[in-house]
Amino acid sequence: MAKKLFVLIGVFCLGAIGGIWSQAFLLPYFANHPSFQEWGFVQRWNARIQIVNRTEQVVIDKSEAVELAAAKVSKVSVGIESKQGRNILQGSGFVYTTDGLIVTLSELVPVGYEVTVYDSGNVLGVAQVIKRDTQNNLALLKIEKQDLQTAGISNTDSVRLGIPVFFLAMDFTQEGRAQVVNQGIVKSFSREILKTTIEDRALYKGSPLFDIQGNILGIVSVDKQNSVSALSIGPLRIFLGMK
Repeated sequence: MAKKLFVLIGVFCLGAIGGIWSQAFLLPYFANHPSFQEWGFVQRWNARIQIVNRTEQVVIDKSEAVELAAAKVSKVSVGIESKQGRNILQGSGFVYTTDGLIVTLSELVPVGYEVTVYDSGNVLGVAQVIKRDTQNNLALLKIEKQDLQTAGISNTDSVRLGIPVFFLAMDFTQEGRAQVVNQGIVKSFSREILKTTIEDRALYKGSPLFDIQGNILGIVSVDKQNSVSALSIGPLRIFLGMK
């Protein structure tokens, strides 16, 4: 009796092992081999097998992306105010280095004017103009300040038609001064000038133009008709001594 029981247990174990081997190796081999695709049990096997690849997709719309990028570089854009007697010029610029180098338009900091740099209502310091490029309307300022926030400056090949961009400017018309942001896309560009679909506003003069990643693409200038364009990244990089 005991011998028969051991035989039955052995047969059961061999059958179980054979079933496992068949499920793990034999049936998958049949299922993937072209010669056995017409066999009924292979078709039933294939019908039972479902492979599901889980895919997670995070979608961020353009307005939300601009909001995130603007928050990231909010301290990079600064206000520029130049005074000589009753003459006052106001605009924006951006922090270039953590130790106080500021880039703005040359027209915003005329010779003989006292220049003050602001950060959302707070005075960052009185600035000294240390470099000018009147041809490209650029000026480099220096304030005595450390640990300032900066942003990356894009390469010339980063500018493409249709990419989302935004301006981050200082609005001196609001009480206590405040930053404003406006967004659009690149509608045309050349080596010197980049134009966007953003509404024409003299308010943006001197403000940095950012891409959706928060990198600087240019600096805004405004013509006599208040048409907004940006000095492109090429002349800006040359002015800053970048390759």
